[in-house]
Parts: sequence; structure tokens; C-alpha cells
Amino acid sequence: MVSDLSRKAVPQYLMFKNSTIKVLYDSGLIDDKTLETGIENSVLNQARTIYFNLIQGEEEFSEGLAMPEILAYGFYRKIFSEKEISKITFGSGITLETFCKNYTPETLISKLKEQILNK
Repeated sequence: MVSDLSRKAVPQYLMFKNSTIKVLYDSGLIDDKTLETGIENSVLNQARTIYFNLIQGEEEFSEGLAMPEILAYGFYRKIFSEKEISKITFGSGITLETFCKNYTPETLISKLKEQILNK
């Protein structure tokens, strides 16, 4: 379960831009919808990158998977086709459903938003 999002869970682009994003948000130049959309787009791009690393053998699907909550969010948002999902070998006893359930993807964007704005 994801109890505390580490720095690695924040999409790379947002890590370097947190202070700028916070200033723009605090000044009213970025509203909630714009911020959430930006976070989501970054997360979905990273989910796709993690997926490609998995199927190309550059990353192994296991408990040590980098940023599993981001990949789970990609599954939750259904950005992968059935054919793409079939190329992933889940670990012993792990299914797509159990993997997603372990990382509560439905709360990821709000957690990342909170993390960015509380820095």
C-alpha cells in the first residue's frame, strides 16, 4: 500500500518545477483543474514509459518495480489495450486487479497535488 508518496512517485517534470508550480497556483494563475490535468498528463506519460521498460525487459515486474503507483494509475485509467496488458508477466499470485488495488490509483493525483502544494 502507498501510505506516503516518496519523491520518486512525483513525476520527474514536476519534481524540478514544484516551486514554480506552487507560485503560479498560489497566485491564481493555475487553477485546480489545470494543475490536476498537468499532473495527470505527466503521470500517464510516465506510466507508458514504465510499461515500455517492462515489455522491453529493462525493468522487471516485481515488488521492486519503480513507481508502481504510477503504473497502477495507467491501468486504472485504461491507457493500455488488452493486447498490451497481455504482454506483462505479473508475479506469482498477482493479477492486474490485485496490483491496482494495492496502490489505490484513484487517489494518486490528489496525493501528488497535495505533495506539490505543501512543499
